[in-house]
Amino acid sequence: MITYNKAWEVAQAYLIAIGLVILAILLTLLLDPLLKTPLFAFFYLAVFLSTWYGGRPSGLTASLLSYLAINYLIIAPRYVLGFKDIGELIRLGAFILFVLLISSLKKNLTTVERRLEKNLQTLQQSEERLQTALTNAPFPMIIHAENGQILQINRAWSELSGYSYAEIPTIADWIQKAYGRESDNMRDYIEQLYSLDERLDEGEFTIQTSTGEHRVWDFSSLALGQLSDGRRLVMSMASDVTERKNTENRLKEQADLLNLVYEAIFVRDAHSEIVFWNQSAQQMYGWTEQEAKGKVTHSLLKTKFPPFCDNLDEILRASGQWEGELTHTRRDGTQIIVDSRQVLVRDSQGQVKGILEVNRDITERKRTERKLYHNALHDALTGLPNRILLMERVEQAIQRAKRRKNYCFAVLFIDLDRFKNINDSLGHIVGDQLLVAIAHRLLECVRASDTVARLGGDEFIIFLDELGQEKEAFKITERIIEQLKTSLFVDGLEVFTTASIGIAFNSDDNHSATEILRNADLAMYRAKEQGKARYAVYNAAMYTEAQTIWELENNLRLALERQEFLLHYQPIFSLTTQTLMGFEALIRWQHPQQGLISPVDFIPIAEETGLIVPIGEWVLQESCRQFALWQQQYPHISDLKISVNLSGRQLQTGNLIDLLDKILLQTGLSGNSLKLEITETLLMKNLESASLLLSKLKERAIQVSIDDFGTGYSSLSYLCHLPVNTLKIDRSFVTHVNEIKENLQIVKAIIGLARQLEINVVAEGIETQQHLDRLQELECEYGQGYLFSKPLEEKAVESLLEQSLN
Repeated sequence: MITYNKAWEVAQAYLIAIGLVILAILLTLLLDPLLKTPLFAFFYLAVFLSTWYGGRPSGLTASLLSYLAINYLIIAPRYVLGFKDIGELIRLGAFILFVLLISSLKKNLTTVERRLEKNLQTLQQSEERLQTALTNAPFPMIIHAENGQILQINRAWSELSGYSYAEIPTIADWIQKAYGRESDNMRDYIEQLYSLDERLDEGEFTIQTSTGEHRVWDFSSLALGQLSDGRRLVMSMASDVTERKNTENRLKEQADLLNLVYEAIFVRDAHSEIVFWNQSAQQMYGWTEQEAKGKVTHSLLKTKFPPFCDNLDEILRASGQWEGELTHTRRDGTQIIVDSRQVLVRDSQGQVKGILEVNRDITERKRTERKLYHNALHDALTGLPNRILLMERVEQAIQRAKRRKNYCFAVLFIDLDRFKNINDSLGHIVGDQLLVAIAHRLLECVRASDTVARLGGDEFIIFLDELGQEKEAFKITERIIEQLKTSLFVDGLEVFTTASIGIAFNSDDNHSATEILRNADLAMYRAKEQGKARYAVYNAAMYTEAQTIWELENNLRLALERQEFLLHYQPIFSLTTQTLMGFEALIRWQHPQQGLISPVDFIPIAEETGLIVPIGEWVLQESCRQFALWQQQYPHISDLKISVNLSGRQLQTGNLIDLLDKILLQTGLSGNSLKLEITETLLMKNLESASLLLSKLKERAIQVSIDDFGTGYSSLSYLCHLPVNTLKIDRSFVTHVNEIKENLQIVKAIIGLARQLEINVVAEGIETQQHLDRLQELECEYGQGYLFSKPLEEKAVESLLEQSLN
């Protein structure tokens, strides 16, 4: 091979131009005698060839030489050089323009040629890569033509089927070997593939390999266009799904038994697509197995995961199993809650094969649990939060107050005034309806952030959270009091009620919800003491006072067991003869630390707690025992009577007559030696039952005295109908009988009334000679007081009886 340098290439181009022009001159001179007109074509051909093969410089050289040759040899006068006419310049310009045109065309053609060469090279590389990809594809691929000729089989097809290209050169050979008895059906089917316009997912077919093994392939085909002879090309692809089908079949065989169970059971593959769906799942969710299969579980059921379980499948892959509650949506759009148990299924190589999911519908159970939970935290009658929920919220507020400076909240303890009267008079149904109406009214008085709770009975609690200032609580409380004063219509009845409210703030050194409720309760009782239908704010003095009362109550409960009670006896005298007529038994409490405690301090507590009943029973027992003993020691007092006070609680027990019969029997005291003192107010609370009780007392010769007469109900008509023996003038009238004209008139009226009814009258609280003189002037029969004697201990009474004997 000869290598030319650049100079030789240039020289060669010029030599080509000169040679071509000389050749054109010779041809022109040779043919000129035969032509009538000059022939320039050979010169243009010489210029063209010089330009095409030698380039633009060679072409320009040929143009110049051709111009000179034509001027000298052809254009007359011949053989003379020089400018002859304007046509010469035009011819020279034409030659030059022709050179430029040819050189430009050559350049463009060269560029196109190079591009075509590069594209052809790229196409060849693509074909090689495609061929490599097709050959080495991991799944079986085959390209076949319309007449059944197989053009290419890749390595995967041969390896998985066991057939080489030499064994199956045509589709007919493949059908015969792979499908056996199904060959006829498959021929017709494959013929249809040549009319494809787009990809076709054919589905799963069972083939037989060269070893006789049956495998399941999932086929799809794609049209590739036509060959030059018009035959259509098809590429068929397959994936071996034998293992998956075997897994599905085994799972289905096992799952057939699962159709018999109550739980919804379904199996999903590694892609979360459902492959099994039992009958219970169909009943639970509404989709048939055919509708559910192939669907992604969480998408189909719109699964709502519990907290921190959004990636449930990842959790399953990590732990192998999971149990918990999920929310699913049924086909009809309703949501259900299921107790789900899920297990990851792996093959012998540890690869994930699927997930077995067992779900049990617990919607009703959860609804019941929520209802029970709600009921556990709410009042059944009003639907308001109960004590448990209230205490929880208050406790949370206390914790917030520890973290936040200037955080303020309040607790309002509300007790309806005289609700028991409404309940007793109108019935419990109306009472319950009233409580519901009160609850609604309370809710209207507070903010949305506040809590209105019912503790029970007629007690409500309001928790006022996030108060800017304490005065906000006062405004709300005043609004509540005013609203509750307005009448309510319940069951067609207009009902009036009021409320006493106690307020406690978290600033009152409350360390727990229990303490703040206790403080609000204490404040509520203070409001009741101040006249009801008002509110009171807790202060530390209330707790101190309550603590004292609490200690007194506890000691009072032990006093009976420890025999700390004793009786004093105040003599009752005839005001005319100054002779002893009897005694009034008065209880005293001999406290081991506090000494003698007056009944004024402990009787109200005993009444409130109900301890007055066993205490009163002891007073009756001890009074009758002691007086019977004295009658045995001093026979001359057999006509005297012992007076014992009865409380309202004792009258309400219903066993007073049985108790009296037992005590009189045990002590041996005669009924006509006992006089029971009952207040006017107690008698008037239930006149009918009082009349029955007094009649039974009269049958036993037990006398009855109306205590504190004139201070209570003051309805005189009942005296005509009740078997009463004595009226006792209250000490409040006697004390100022000489100073206050009204007191004198009342005392005179009581004495006159007793005389008209032929019953005795006893004046209490005779402490001065002036009291005695006035009462004697008014002809009062009997009296008692410090002027005669203070209440006496047992030995002092015996001394008095000794004196009366002498």
